[in-house]
Amino acid sequence: MNGIMKYINRISRCNGVVYANRLRGYGITQCQHPYILLICREPGIPQEKISRELCVNKSSVTRQITLMEEKGLIMRKQDPTGGYGGYIPPRRCRSCCHTCGW
Repeated sequence: MNGIMKYINRISRCNGVVYANRLRGYGITQCQHPYILLICREPGIPQEKISRELCVNKSSVTRQITLMEEKGLIMRKQDPTGGYGGYIPPRRCRSCCHTCGW
């Protein structure tokens, strides 16, 4: 079993390198890709729901959202109900994700 795990690990690392290189062309990282997919699928999604859907803590969501906003990948809109975090609609969907056309 130990021998096969070595090959699975190599394949996983190679896949990670290819994945990172493809995303780099769009100015996003592997960490940001799930956020972009979710935001494109649900424009206007609040940060709290992003946290639940991706199973990450709120501070991680805030950090990634801020980085993506600074890059111009997304923009924030204030939540009309005044809730925590506001809405985060995509700025430009149609670049890198095949599932939503981003």
